[in-house]
Amino acid sequence: MNFLYALLKGLSTIISLYTIMCFARIVLTWIPSFQNTAAARVLSSLCDPYLYLFKGLKFLRFSSMDFSPILSIGILVMSSSLLSNIAMMQKISLGIILAMIISLVWSLMSSILNFFVILMVIRLIFVLLNKDTGSIWYSFDQILNPVTSRIAKIFYAQKYYSQQTALIISIIFIVLSKIIAAIGINFIIGILKNLPV
Repeated sequence: MNFLYALLKGLSTIISLYTIMCFARIVLTWIPSFQNTAAARVLSSLCDPYLYLFKGLKFLRFSSMDFSPILSIGILVMSSSLLSNIAMMQKISLGIILAMIISLVWSLMSSILNFFVILMVIRLIFVLLNKDTGSIWYSFDQILNPVTSRIAKIFYAQKYYSQQTALIISIIFIVLSKIIAAIGINFIIGILKNLPV
């Protein structure tokens, strides 16, 4: 049995190293002059086949923003963490595995929600300061408007609402939803960890 846990720990380490390589590949794609180097070609040959598995998922694109790298890295982190936790606890049960998966998925979702809240707060600050002109704000609006308009329509179904109102409502709604979801998820995780199976 110790061999199994050592194997899981080894796999976790390999996945963690691959995660770092994929992250480096993603960051280095932002540096055009680096693309023709030997290191870039090695990283590309090792990481691109995995990263391209997520590239075609349309629900991960918001206007010019592509969130597929977040999902691809998130899955690697979840897998590494799951294997590492099982190896560390030296106990495997369906409840523990489900609890870990739910915890890791929630962590990924929570990070994405935090990203949107940060973008919304930045956008709101510049709307309040009346410094919201320029192409960067157009890009922000392309990302945020589909989210903020859906949330604002929950509360203002038949009424006009300003961008400022939509941002404030969206920030409050997402933060409160995260708090409530975290309480519920922690409760479910506690139950799953104590399952005998």
